[in-house]
Amino acid sequence: MYYFLTALIIAVCLAFLILHHRLARRLQAVETAFAPLEDALRERTDLLTDWINAAEEPDEDKLALRELCETARDSDADEFMKVWKKIDRLVSKLDPEPPDGREPLIENERKIRQRGKQYNKALEPYNAMLDKFPWRLYASSLMIKKEEKFRSRMSGK
Repeated sequence: MYYFLTALIIAVCLAFLILHHRLARRLQAVETAFAPLEDALRERTDLLTDWINAAEEPDEDKLALRELCETARDSDADEFMKVWKKIDRLVSKLDPEPPDGREPLIENERKIRQRGKQYNKALEPYNAMLDKFPWRLYASSLMIKKEEKFRSRMSGK
């Protein structure tokens, strides 16, 4: 009887270890795909700051945007994405394409679009895994939640 109980406990521990390893591997792929996207978004904040500084008389929205860009520059990845959503909403109301210096902004848009697609592609298997049994049970016990897909008003999606 004790051997059976010991074998059962070992099997359950081994199952949780395998679940954790597979989930960690998928999460690592998502984080790897997020790093270049975050770099492009941080580059975007620098380009927007330069755009605002080049304006002769920045209006209230542009000054608020500059403040958000400065906040984003000094934040960690989680805080950065929260600030980025605010930047994205504000920029969608403005015209971020000045007559001169337009090329860096356009090139950055291409990067954001491409890297956002790569991130979303890496995110799909991770989120799909969290929808299935037994990962759903395991993830909920550790309070692991699905990640949001990347969307940007500036880059079209």
